[in-house]
Amino acid sequence: MGEASGSQEVSPKTTTTYTFTTTGPGGVETSSVTVNVPGAVEASLTASPMEIRYKKQGGQVTAENSVTLNWATKNADSVTINDMTGLGASGNRTLKPVPQWTGAGDLDQTVEYKLTATNKCGGAETRTVAVRMVGTAEKVAAKSVTEQTLETRLAINSIYFPTAIPRKTEKRSGLVTSQAQRLDQLADDFKKYREFQPTARLILQGHADVRGSKAANLALSERRTGSVKNYLVARGVSESAIETRGLGAEYNLDEAAVQDLIDKNPNLTDKSRKAARAKIKQFILANNRRVDISLSTTGQQSARFFPFDSPDAAELLGEKAPRIAR
Repeated sequence: MGEASGSQEVSPKTTTTYTFTTTGPGGVETSSVTVNVPGAVEASLTASPMEIRYKKQGGQVTAENSVTLNWATKNADSVTINDMTGLGASGNRTLKPVPQWTGAGDLDQTVEYKLTATNKCGGAETRTVAVRMVGTAEKVAAKSVTEQTLETRLAINSIYFPTAIPRKTEKRSGLVTSQAQRLDQLADDFKKYREFQPTARLILQGHADVRGSKAANLALSERRTGSVKNYLVARGVSESAIETRGLGAEYNLDEAAVQDLIDKNPNLTDKSRKAARAKIKQFILANNRRVDISLSTTGQQSARFFPFDSPDAAELLGEKAPRIAR
């Protein structure tokens, strides 16, 4: 008589004893095995503190504290809290929930955290905790007409330099007359603006055209920002209120960008635009010999319109030897 054998897959949900019984000519035989299944899933979830405070000034929302979630589970193979997955059986997580705060009034909302714990045997448990979000909207004082006017005037044009200027031995010069005059106005306006915004800073970013090595262009762009900074400091602007960055030729304006600036320049006639396009290669180089100026409080950056109408435009284009203002 042949031997009988086989297998049967089972999925018990609780601890179960399986008894095997076989009968034959010799009688009846039995064998038992017990499959232990873990107990029911247990879970807990708490939050501390139960209330988070925010404040809103203008469009900026700031959290004054954060919430820490603490959880513990038993007999769980998978634990998630909202969209946080891969969590351990127990642990904690510190969060700053983002409120949906679009109105002008105060904030009073709740955010709900739901823990889901499951195991491979089909057991599951959920726990939920709600955290309150409260806050006040602070009124932002309206800017005075004077402050608004100064911000507008501080969005001046970028400052342009002749070829290879300033030289290594002329770190305090390099400015032609028209560009020095622009900085005279900038210095006066910025000193007045700091009466309204004491922490305001001017950010100077220097550029060089592509001629020359990378190291030489970087050094030249740094000398240009240094020249502008020194000029402003000499006219009473606090040195600590000026930040300089030399960028070399890394962010040069290409032909398309320069053509666009020529088209948009409000100081040019159609005749002047035509003349500029005829010398586009020369103007690309000239447009990249400059220092851009940004205002830290607003992020506004100086316009990049080459000063075609200035008396020293030919010097800035490299058509005449530069006469440097002292």
